[in-house]
Amino acid sequence: MATQKHRITISLPDDISETLKGLAAIQGLTMSGLVVDYLWLIQPTNEALLDQLRAVSNMSQEARLNLANRLRNAERKVSKILGELEGGFMPQPPHSNTGVTSGKTSVNRNSKSGSKPEPARLSAVSTLGKGGTGV
Repeated sequence: MATQKHRITISLPDDISETLKGLAAIQGLTMSGLVVDYLWLIQPTNEALLDQLRAVSNMSQEARLNLANRLRNAERKVSKILGELEGGFMPQPPHSNTGVTSGKTSVNRNSKSGSKPEPARLSAVSTLGKGGTGV
């Protein structure tokens, strides 16, 4: 017996559409199949997020504001920690010693092989303190 699948229509910017077309072609998938695969990967996170947002929507305005403030404080703390780790786990020499060499081969510990990722932001969190439910 065939399963009934829900259909949706989405509009994509040209660059995203071209990327999906290329990825789907290389993997032998349809664009729809590729998007479904991506959504399956994040389904557990989406389910947990939905549960939490439903719980938030049942909170009083005061409780939502309190939660929003706690989330902002936690985000600041995490951002600070990530900023401290940006240089890597190796201790860095004081700035006054960065040009000093001992004749040995030196390693440039300040070079970056990649850029620091931006923290993910949920629009639901930003609506908590504005009287919204976050949904």
